[in-house]
Amino acid sequence: MLKRQYKVIVIAVALGLAVVLVNSIFDYYFFYEPKIEPKTFLDLLLFDIPPREVYKRTIFMIFSAIMGILAFHYFTRMTVSEGRYRELFDNVNDAIFVVSPEGEGRGTFIEANAVAYKNLGYCKEEILRLTPADLDEHYALGQKSADNAPLLFETVIQDKNGKKIPVEVHSHHFQLSGRPTILSIIRDITVRKQNEIKLLESEQRLRELAAQLLNIQEIERSRISKELHDELGQAMMLLKFQVSVIHEKLTDPATRKESSEVLENIDEAIENIRRLAKDLSPTVLESLGVSAAVRFLLEEFGKSSNIAVAADIDEVNDLLAPKVQRHIYRIFQEALTNIGRHAQARQVKAMIKGSEQCIAVLIQDDGKGFEVDEVLADRPKARRFGLATIKERVQLIGGSLDLKSELGSGTKITFTVPAGRGESDGGISHLAGR
Repeated sequence: MLKRQYKVIVIAVALGLAVVLVNSIFDYYFFYEPKIEPKTFLDLLLFDIPPREVYKRTIFMIFSAIMGILAFHYFTRMTVSEGRYRELFDNVNDAIFVVSPEGEGRGTFIEANAVAYKNLGYCKEEILRLTPADLDEHYALGQKSADNAPLLFETVIQDKNGKKIPVEVHSHHFQLSGRPTILSIIRDITVRKQNEIKLLESEQRLRELAAQLLNIQEIERSRISKELHDELGQAMMLLKFQVSVIHEKLTDPATRKESSEVLENIDEAIENIRRLAKDLSPTVLESLGVSAAVRFLLEEFGKSSNIAVAADIDEVNDLLAPKVQRHIYRIFQEALTNIGRHAQARQVKAMIKGSEQCIAVLIQDDGKGFEVDEVLADRPKARRFGLATIKERVQLIGGSLDLKSELGSGTKITFTVPAGRGESDGGISHLAGR
């Protein structure tokens, strides 16, 4: 069987011969005068052709041959171009659908590539009989934006066996033969989704581990605080009593002066022990709640750092579980520590506002500020760990954190947590006994 390109030449020659035949018919019936020179139609056509007709028919045949050759080259190029297009179309890694949004209100498939047939298990004829709604119940493959801009979205399609396949769809709107058409490039994202699930599971395990570590940290802080207060504190008080007894017995002025200095050093050490014990496990938090504890913390911070503190603290103890209060207190502790060490601030503003739905917290300074992304990415710096701890504590109590900072403009930390007196605190209460 002849190829399409060679058929063009044959058709062109046949058309030329047909023109010669038609011309001979017209000559014989309309222009030929048999009285002058009697001839048959066959003579005029083949054996006794008038000279003028020889030139005319030769020109017709040459013209037909030239047109056939030009058409041959044109169709050859078209065939090569179409073959290249089809090869590219069928060998891309993603499934491609050409969709007409018209037809039965749901659209129809005009074309699909080999990857689409392979991934979905259909043959070409089966695909072209389907509609986008047959593959995607949300009809996402046939959707277009209001301004015909390209769309990028995720959906789920099903293959011939009913298997659900998560896909990413990139749709383009264009005109094909004057009719609106949608080109949808569909990428199978099954592996990506599986990896996302694994990543979420890994993050959940890390969060549970972080919760357990923070819980253990609180337990150790409480234990160390108790030992400092009960053992080291009592030992220092006993030492002070013994030195005081010795001091009263001394008569030499120089020795009494030295013993007085020792007593002062002992008093300073006792005060430091009390401060450490209070920082590790503040009794005011356990006895009076987070509102009073934060007020006291801010007051002490202002005295020790010479930074002006403006506080607006609502009474929210009745709105929060004890463990959530402890996390909020630790967040204030960490934030104030960072401000004292790094911010070079002159003023700090702190606020806790409560309602029946949520608790809103603000910690803001007018210090030198920093680039948030840069600090979080700089792993060796201690400030990065402090901010990470704040973020983790907010997540553990079900809150949402907003951290803003600019060089020369200070830092602003805000977060909200849901109100509630339940014992749940973002997943750490069940780890307390581990």
